Amino acid sequence: MGNPGTQVYEHNFRRSLGENGSLETQYFESVVSPRMVGLGLDPVDLRGDPAYYKPDIDFAGRSGDKDVHTIEAKFDNAAGLTGNVFFETVSSDDCNGAESQAGCFWRSEAEFLHQIVVMQNKVYVSRLEALRDYWYEGLVPRVFGREFVDKIKHRVPVRNRDDFGRVYNSYGECIATDLLFSEAYPHHRSYLVEVFPLPEEALKVMVPHVDNLLSKRWGERWTAFRPSCPKEVRKWLV
Repeated sequence: MGNPGTQVYEHNFRRSLGENGSLETQYFESVVSPRMVGLGLDPVDLRGDPAYYKPDIDFAGRSGDKDVHTIEAKFDNAAGLTGNVFFETVSSDDCNGAESQAGCFWRSEAEFLHQIVVMQNKVYVSRLEALRDYWYEGLVPRVFGREFVDKIKHRVPVRNRDDFGRVYNSYGECIATDLLFSEAYPHHRSYLVEVFPLPEEALKVMVPHVDNLLSKRWGERWTAFRPSCPKEVRKWLV
């Protein structure tokens, strides 16, 4: 089981995939779009719409002029290796003169949170409001103590780079994946909607890219871990 607050991350949610765009673009095209069509909704990528920056919504399924299925998507590339998933609780902290603001975990108005762990070939879909309620009222106080709640923002530093090359700091918390999603802990049923694998066309593009990122960041530790990835992931390892 993973430990909270033990890793320092650096990531860029808009990293280029060359002609394939970004990880998020690939996810929208190969996963979100067909799923929305299957629900009888029009898939919409909202990341370039300023109206959705503050509510922090990435994608939606649209019926007429109404967004009826909204998604905040987060790639957690190191989750398989560390055994933790990361939740951003404070964003834009003390960098480039930007004021601190609530991180996407608290700020997002999306109905669903998609946490994508490429190298484990898993997407965890949670009802975001229910997950927030359980986080604040149940998981964190019960496991780490009520006093821990007020210290979350100081635990794990994250350095981000936005689409314009500007660097900013975020803070959040790493929580063991098992505590959130394992069948051994039935509380997850209050927020977890489903867990599903990525389609092969997405893995083909994403796996080599994420593998390169993890190799640079984790070195020998990642090299030793690679053989434990699922076979459908190993298929695309270079």
